[in-house]
Amino acid sequence: MRFAFALGLALCTSAVSALSQSSVGVVDWQKQFVGIPLVDSPLTAPIFHRITAGVKGVRSVLLVATKSNVLAGLDAPTGTVAWRHVHEEDEPILAYQANQDGVACIAGPGGANIRMFEALTGHIVWETRLHDPRTANLLQPANLGTGISFAQDRTPDLFVLVNGHTVHRLDGLNGKKKWSWTAEDETSSIIYSKVVATSSAIYVVGFTKSFSSYTLHVTTLSLTGSMIASQPVPSSIKSATDEVFVLTSGVSPHPRLVWLEDTTIKSVSLPSNLNLKAALNTPGYEKIIDVQLQSFGTFVALKSDDGASVVLRLDGTGQGLRKTWEFSDSARSNEYTESIFGGGLDKTGAPYLTRLYWSHFLQACSLQMFAPQGANGQGMITGFSFPYETAKHGILLHTAIDVANPQEYVYIGRIALTTSSGAFQMWQQDKIQWTREESLASIKAVELVDLPEKVVVKSGHKDAEGFVARLGRHSGEIKNLPSYIIRFGKRFLTGSYLSPSTPAALSPAELYRDTFGFRKLIVAVTSTAKVIALDSTTGNEVWGRLLSYHEGSGAPVTGDVKIFSFKSVEEGDGSKAEIVIVARNGTILDPEDEVKTGVYHLDALTGKTIGKDAIRGVSTPQYELDGTFQDAFLVQGGAEKSVAVVDNLSRVHVYPSSNIQSFTELAPRIHFSLVQGSPGYRRVAGFKVNSSPVAGTNNVFSTYSTWSNSFIAQQESVHALVKSGLKPGTPLASFGKVLGNRDTLYKYINPHLVAVVTTPSTIPATGPQQCGIYLIDSVKGNVVYHAPLSMSQESSRKCGEEVQVSLTENWLVYSYYTDDTSNGKAKGWRMVTVELYEGDRPNEKISRRVRSGPFPETFGAWTHYLFSPDLSSYSIDKTRVKVFQQSYVFPRGVVAMASTVTKFGISLKDIIGSFDP
Repeated sequence: MRFAFALGLALCTSAVSALSQSSVGVVDWQKQFVGIPLVDSPLTAPIFHRITAGVKGVRSVLLVATKSNVLAGLDAPTGTVAWRHVHEEDEPILAYQANQDGVACIAGPGGANIRMFEALTGHIVWETRLHDPRTANLLQPANLGTGISFAQDRTPDLFVLVNGHTVHRLDGLNGKKKWSWTAEDETSSIIYSKVVATSSAIYVVGFTKSFSSYTLHVTTLSLTGSMIASQPVPSSIKSATDEVFVLTSGVSPHPRLVWLEDTTIKSVSLPSNLNLKAALNTPGYEKIIDVQLQSFGTFVALKSDDGASVVLRLDGTGQGLRKTWEFSDSARSNEYTESIFGGGLDKTGAPYLTRLYWSHFLQACSLQMFAPQGANGQGMITGFSFPYETAKHGILLHTAIDVANPQEYVYIGRIALTTSSGAFQMWQQDKIQWTREESLASIKAVELVDLPEKVVVKSGHKDAEGFVARLGRHSGEIKNLPSYIIRFGKRFLTGSYLSPSTPAALSPAELYRDTFGFRKLIVAVTSTAKVIALDSTTGNEVWGRLLSYHEGSGAPVTGDVKIFSFKSVEEGDGSKAEIVIVARNGTILDPEDEVKTGVYHLDALTGKTIGKDAIRGVSTPQYELDGTFQDAFLVQGGAEKSVAVVDNLSRVHVYPSSNIQSFTELAPRIHFSLVQGSPGYRRVAGFKVNSSPVAGTNNVFSTYSTWSNSFIAQQESVHALVKSGLKPGTPLASFGKVLGNRDTLYKYINPHLVAVVTTPSTIPATGPQQCGIYLIDSVKGNVVYHAPLSMSQESSRKCGEEVQVSLTENWLVYSYYTDDTSNGKAKGWRMVTVELYEGDRPNEKISRRVRSGPFPETFGAWTHYLFSPDLSSYSIDKTRVKVFQQSYVFPRGVVAMASTVTKFGISLKDIIGSFDP
């Protein structure tokens, strides 16, 4: 009998095994990103760089600086991250340049720091502080007044321009300063923006502001740091950011300064003594474009009459410019987009230029590649088209090129594309090699979506399936019964299940959950307003979609984003899921142009638009409202869900309009809170929705303020408002905690609770500062809990960014940094956990009347269950709370954290955090 019981217990134990011990703590997948490439300036744009790697020959690395303040090297053939260096937030990347096996990078205010990296590995060879960041000239753009030029006198040294007026010569082997030169009058109107080294002198080019324009100014330095000459150049340019080139080549001992005045290209030779001759004029051009080939005396210019693109180079004597090539069909036309130009080299160091554009007729990208040295020095053009997906990746912003010339008249181009959606692609001729969705490095909102059952997907089950059709389907599936019985017996006896950590890859045609229901879709909305769905078990992309600016425009949206799971597979027919995205619109070129808020409704499993058809494959908003939005939340009344969008006038717009009746019934009980005011003087305010729509509309409801708190008495300002991490309809499995003596602490369940993080509104000169954490009832504005966070004056300036908060049910967790050492305190990171319980003592409930059934009540973005329907937020008993809190010392800062959520709310909740690296 004991043996039978033991055998039965062993079988039951095997039957319920879900995860093996070896699977616990295993990282299923990880994606390495570097961020969206910086393409606005040639100083930071992506480039190919070739390095001689011993017996391995010549290797190519793709260097890129990104908006995430990362300098990285990508393996060109595979797109994998060879290395990356993350700079501090207060040390923005301003410029970088590669030379042989090294990469020099200037970062920090005014170029305060410089580092030398190994180009293949990213190892820091040396780093040097050039000046105190607090003394930096804050110029706009930030990289104005910085530059790098490697020595041409057969030394590894480099010349660095920083702060707009200082040039350093640094030893390329150890970074030590050999000499420094600073303009005599640092406060003068001259700002230097370029430094160019030749074998005999150093040229520093800047500009000075006159009444209506800018005038160029050139200073020459000897290789030992003494000034040779300094002289203005007769010129008139419109902006300090206009292109100004210093062309060099082997045909002339002196560089040539090139700039554009109105529709005339002007150029002048620059001898070291600056004995300048009259400028040469080349009329008929409206724009000059840097293709990073100034050291080859080459650039691109656009004609003023028709916009055609022309390649201009230094002539054979280096004393003038000559037209080398004109790209065919490059004049302005509605048949193709504005061209993008780039430059690159082959392994012999020969230069190449590319023209890239989108053809509306071909619905493809076309590339023309010009080899100046081809055809015995006469120049040669090749080209091809490739199937770029503009509806998925947006418009093209930048191109870098790497060329192979295996034999005469044969040129194989490898191009790196940066797109408006944040995608980074490599193409070899017309074949794509790899794509990196770098916008995933800056996710604005994310939502987990459950997948349907496999049987539903395989059967193609729809709502309209009748009894006869279902009977036929079941009859056809009965052939799988024997194999199912065998598999079930094997699982029951051995506990062997399909491993959840090694699932088969998802495809858009077959989206279904795994055995345990762990597999989901991670739907993320990025800062470039690209929506990407990832397989949660592999990290692979399932689908991607761009959100349009408005109807008829393909530019993506920017700004604030909210995403909601509008309908799960369990709420529908079992085969569909829907999401709703609320985003502030703005063109990619001007985020403030025609600001609107769009509501997008998508099929979560395919990315297809629900409602209005997409335009050219780009999702369009199903509803639009003028201006920005302050908040958006989900309201559920019975089986119907609505998305409430709060506009800049604090009015509530309801989507979809078909759910107006259910929303109107709930409106008198809907409360929400907003953060309003300017930075430093912000307040949190509570609002209530009126019971009927605004006259002339059927889905817009006015609101009125019920309370506000500006924290003036505490000399604080609101930094952030954090809502509960639980979503509408999340079940609450446990209402209390039983102690060891059988006493019960009843959870303080208040769905209106919000956390508020405050910062000092005015910074006193001395003494400790105070930030704050508040828990506020958003219906009445009562403060339920408050904790002051003391810190020094320096830390208080950024405490809002460093404080991380998680709120769920009755559990508040927050982390912060304190350097307040008064009264024997130790500075460091703290993690504080706070639990709220009803009443003043164990076994006490502030609501005494309990019934057997749940009582739903909707306030704002929460559907919850109260212990008693008689207990209102306006009751004074609502603030009778027992607080238990504990503080822990943490070794590192927390940059993000959230609470775990399970389907039925039974499992204990944990906090998942991301540490500052």
